Amino acid sequence: MKPFSDFNKQIKILENRNLTILDRKAANFALRNYGYYEIVNGYKIFLLDSSKKVETFLEKETFEHLVSLYNLDKQIRNLVMQATLEVELSLRTSLAYTLAEDFGVLESDYLDRKKYNKGKFQHKHKKYQRDFLLDMLKDIAANRPVEPLNSYRIKHKHIPPWILFKETTLGNITNFIKILKGPQKDKIISLCTGLSSSQLTPADKALFI
Repeated sequence: MKPFSDFNKQIKILENRNLTILDRKAANFALRNYGYYEIVNGYKIFLLDSSKKVETFLEKETFEHLVSLYNLDKQIRNLVMQATLEVELSLRTSLAYTLAEDFGVLESDYLDRKKYNKGKFQHKHKKYQRDFLLDMLKDIAANRPVEPLNSYRIKHKHIPPWILFKETTLGNITNFIKILKGPQKDKIISLCTGLSSSQLTPADKALFI
């Protein structure tokens, strides 16, 4: 059983393992707010003395170095998340725009199976990728009790694609793009990259997908 250790004892454990604490007050604050496991167990592997059988930190290594590694990783994760959200928004917007422009704003038009490739057969759902995605989107449009879907059902009597795709995941969007036919797929790539359809090469398309 792992025993409980208060913050002062956690600092003492680290000092006993040869880790220097430059600022005990700051170390206490970091452990209190971020946790021993997140800071120490997540990054100690980079600072341990591999020649010792008992877990021991390298000479002159500091707790502050551990915290700096934790903060760097957190910043990278935040930047990746921000970039992912930007990519997701671009894909979502481009997909909705393309479907509305090419197929219309009524679900019966832009969720028509004939307008899409079947995609891969999904044994888990016993359906082709196209049928699974379209059935899911139709169910969301008809039944999901959230705003702004409720308002559009009542006020406009339909759910346009730019509203419907607000309720889908990034995975749904990327899989939906895969079942698009050539002209629509090219239009989305063009919208997202800023390249005209005539400029797109097979390599551009392959990289995007």
